[in-house]
Amino acid sequence: MRRLVSPSAPRPSALMNFPLAAPPPTSRWFLPGAPAGRRPRAPCSDDERRRQRRAHLLATTCFLVLGHGSWDQLRAPFFGLCAKGAYRVVERDWLALPASGALAETDAWLAAHFRAGFASLSPRLLSPLPLLGIPGVTADADCAGYYRDVRQFRPPPHTRGA
Repeated sequence: MRRLVSPSAPRPSALMNFPLAAPPPTSRWFLPGAPAGRRPRAPCSDDERRRQRRAHLLATTCFLVLGHGSWDQLRAPFFGLCAKGAYRVVERDWLALPASGALAETDAWLAAHFRAGFASLSPRLLSPLPLLGIPGVTADADCAGYYRDVRQFRPPPHTRGA
């Protein structure tokens, strides 16, 4: 059974950003490919735990970025670049679908939810998605220190002000 859930769900999930005008995907993660002129990745130190977390995220999560505004802003990223997202729990075999199958199934899922009144969902009920935190969007995201930059990412609530 598929349903909308919180981002802390332990099962695999697909993430979507609205509105629904999207260019064709260019990678398995449905993110823009490396744009021309992209900076080469800077060397950085990393730890094994972070690599394991990143591998787990990439194995259990698929980011579907939809909406011409989000795609346009990703061409010239800036601190604080966020979109609104809806989290969707899917079965593990969904993540193994080819891109065309995943998009077709997601399109049918969205159509059913819009018919059922999902379109009246308030943007306030959608979760913020820091687009620059999605692995592969920017070369800087390959370094653990990138995610410690509070200009882009807030610390977890229990560590704020500590």
